[in-house]
Amino acid sequence: MDVIDAMLGHHQWFVGRNMADLAGDLKIVEAVEGLRRALEHADARVRRSAGVALAKIGTPNAARGVVKALRDLEADVRLAVAREIHGGGLDGLVPTLPAAAATGQPPETLGEY
Repeated sequence: MDVIDAMLGHHQWFVGRNMADLAGDLKIVEAVEGLRRALEHADARVRRSAGVALAKIGTPNAARGVVKALRDLEADVRLAVAREIHGGGLDGLVPTLPAAAATGQPPETLGEY
């Protein structure tokens, strides 16, 4: 897991994005903490991939990161993460979507919520 954490925090954005994508596709539960830290990355592409990966993993610990990603400053991050919420361990997030939607979302994001 140290390798995944190191790659998620890499200074080149595409390394972090690619590692987040891989962790999400493989549903690597052990990567959740590193993915949650990646939500703080300066590049929105890394934050989007980290949020999507957390939604794919879908554990209760990952759900806390998903909620944070739904509040990201970039609309494309919020939209990509919202699209990945579909059952699994994330059913409990459904009540948080109206609150997130009330924060001035663009129409396409509101439709996804």
